[in-house]
Amino acid sequence: MALDKKMLGAKIKQARDERGWKQKHLAVALHVEPVTVSRWETGRHEPDLSKLELIADALKQPISYFVDVKEPREEFAQILAAVQETQAEMLEEIQALRKELGNPARAQRRGGK
Repeated sequence: MALDKKMLGAKIKQARDERGWKQKHLAVALHVEPVTVSRWETGRHEPDLSKLELIADALKQPISYFVDVKEPREEFAQILAAVQETQAEMLEEIQALRKELGNPARAQRRGGK
């Protein structure tokens, strides 16, 4: 997961505190050791996505509470922009090659090879 471990841990702790649970209560609900909950909350480890779904369910929070949904969108926008830029560059290269080679696609349509 591309999350800030400390921020995720703080959100787990906050949601747990709001429920009035101790770490051991969350640990029992998730079938993990209390030390595992402690490690998540301090940012030393992070739960995998399937465990995060269980955490959200146990703490009565949507998974979006724990995950910053803006970050992936921004990252996707940057990737998309890079792909579009590369596509434009490739189209320019193709046009230049066609011009240089005398547009072989046109010659093939006329029956030439």
